[in-house]
Amino acid sequence: MRLVIYVLAVLLVAVIITMLAIQDPGYVLVVRPPWSVELPLTLFSVFLIAAFIAAYVAGRILTHALRLPRGVSLWREKRLGAKSRTAMVEGLTHLAAGEWNKAEADLLEGLKFSEAQYVNYLALALACQGQGNKTRRDEYLALAHKASPKDSLAISMTQGLLQYLAHQKEQALATLTALHNRAPDHKYVLQLLMETYLDLRDWTGLAMLLPDLRRHKVVSEDRLKEVELEVHRELLQLSLPSGSLDVLRQAWKSMPKHLHQNPDLIATYAGKLIEQGEGNEAESMLRTAIAREWNERLVALYGRAHAAQIGRQLETAKSWRTTHSDSPSLFLTLGNLALENGATEQALEYLQRSVSLKPNRAAYRELGRAYERMGDTEKAMANYRKGIEVERD
Repeated sequence: MRLVIYVLAVLLVAVIITMLAIQDPGYVLVVRPPWSVELPLTLFSVFLIAAFIAAYVAGRILTHALRLPRGVSLWREKRLGAKSRTAMVEGLTHLAAGEWNKAEADLLEGLKFSEAQYVNYLALALACQGQGNKTRRDEYLALAHKASPKDSLAISMTQGLLQYLAHQKEQALATLTALHNRAPDHKYVLQLLMETYLDLRDWTGLAMLLPDLRRHKVVSEDRLKEVELEVHRELLQLSLPSGSLDVLRQAWKSMPKHLHQNPDLIATYAGKLIEQGEGNEAESMLRTAIAREWNERLVALYGRAHAAQIGRQLETAKSWRTTHSDSPSLFLTLGNLALENGATEQALEYLQRSVSLKPNRAAYRELGRAYERMGDTEKAMANYRKGIEVERD
């Protein structure tokens, strides 16, 4: 429709010009001594229009001729870019299929005209990780950093993950620590840091990370409690190689207050105090904890926490029989304390009651000790053997 309108408009203009030329043809005189040319105005107009059209066509041809090399270059780049994208897709497909060598070859082919070369380098690093070639993997990661410094967070994240998966725990820790300093709220960095600290058994570093793990809800509350408990239990157990009780006590005081009532941690701390000869402190702590909540492990440990007043301690344990007469740990403790208090016959009764409720190594060991004290070596050895058999079972 538009073409018809254009044609009609041209015809209308042509008719108007022709009518004007018939009424007043006019002329154009061109003089250049010694020559002169006189032309009808109509003919001159036709020549002028033809010259304009010829100049326009020549200009267009010249412009296209000048643009031809650039056009060819763009066409070539577009073609190679499409080829590069195809190679990258094939490389990623091989990567997902675990075909590491094919993936590396395709990704390298698609690298030259890639619009985001660092992505190719990251995929190449993954392919080399799959091949077990850590050296070439690190080279590709370095090239990724060089190709796109602004994406260093994503690149370093990939680097830390690959190092962790390759069991390069120290290198992973260094990378992830640097990432944590840059992005302290990054949940996945926090999670990988937690797992790395656990693998390295770096309990001090993990203890410092716990508040961030809780604040950002990196793991479930149950998992966090499990990790927190393990961290502080290990810190208590590691506190004494220096031989200083102050270090042990400081480790206990530095724990969150809600953990001071955890039976497992109380048992660990009290056990360490007993090993260091701090029976009075251990007895007081265990007595308070047992009064708050009955716990078989703490009750058994109470019998080993020999305070200065063993008789009073024995009476405390006897008072628990009214509510826990079926507790093998309680009768083990009673036997231990009675034996320590010199009441060997009474200790035998308690210990025999303990093994009748539940055969256990500790009670058999104490029975053996009691019979040794009475001079009955045969029975002592028999109970020691029973303790060993229970341990094997």
